[in-house]
Amino acid sequence: ELREYHTRHRESLSRARHHIEDERLQEALEEIETVFRAPAVDPAIRAEAGALGDDPRLQRARLDQWLKGLDWRAFELEVAQLFIRMGYEAYATKPSGDEGVDVRAWKGQEFAVVQCKHWKKGHVGLDVVKSLHQTKVDESATLAILVTSSTVDPGARRWAEAKNIDVIDGQKLVVLLHEFYMAPAVQPAAQ
Repeated sequence: ELREYHTRHRESLSRARHHIEDERLQEALEEIETVFRAPAVDPAIRAEAGALGDDPRLQRARLDQWLKGLDWRAFELEVAQLFIRMGYEAYATKPSGDEGVDVRAWKGQEFAVVQCKHWKKGHVGLDVVKSLHQTKVDESATLAILVTSSTVDPGARRWAEAKNIDVIDGQKLVVLLHEFYMAPAVQPAAQ
């Protein structure tokens, strides 16, 4: 019976490797998790599963999954934490009456207003970008940054680029989270 378990576990890892090669990352994660949840896993097989799970593509897939599970407020708080890890002094504003600013961040002479859009479907449109630009002007900010878990409409992205508004879409956000959450936090520079 133990050999049968080991055979099944090895088959799961083999499928996981194939899924990784085919960029079917969610399926690879499921196979690896199957091994970790299974009874009587040989320590060598568990170590092999752990090593597969350390693949940066799978780590980014896990981060993407985690992001999708957050509610809008937790998303704003995590974005503030990301800015802190990137070397900013930052805080999430109160949930209501934020006047279009979800995170305020400072680094040196730089003052950024950040608008967060945690959308599970659809694109962030031009109206959001224009509103953020006006907020940048009203707040005398040096930077305006749109952070979304989704995508940005191509027209809105072009308009943002023309107005020097930084756009961090869902894909770029996962890359930044991977980079800054897998590295030690950077301490903000003294003012």
